[in-house]
Amino acid sequence: MGAACQTWQVAPDVGHGLRWTVSPDWLCEILSPSTRGYDRRIKRPFYARIGVQHLWFIDLEERTLTVNKLVNGLWTELGVYGEEDALIRVAPFEDVELRLGWLWQSVGNRR
Repeated sequence: MGAACQTWQVAPDVGHGLRWTVSPDWLCEILSPSTRGYDRRIKRPFYARIGVQHLWFIDLEERTLTVNKLVNGLWTELGVYGEEDALIRVAPFEDVELRLGWLWQSVGNRR
């Protein structure tokens, strides 16, 4: 019987005043009434400029997950998933079955 090992590499201490030059491949924003417009109008284009490849918006009020992918510098909407979509597989995690029902259940009746 074998055992699988996974190693993690810790980023070096970059010190104060220095900046990271690597952007994440995937980001997920939780939209709230107070930041919804800012997240979509300001952050979304910023994320494209810095090269984020996948961007999700979770809207707890509408109970939707919007999946976007950066293609040639522009966002392409891959899909909008809601309460009727119990199990989904979406980029960049197509190999993982996500249970949206769990997310909406954890929100409760906040509508």
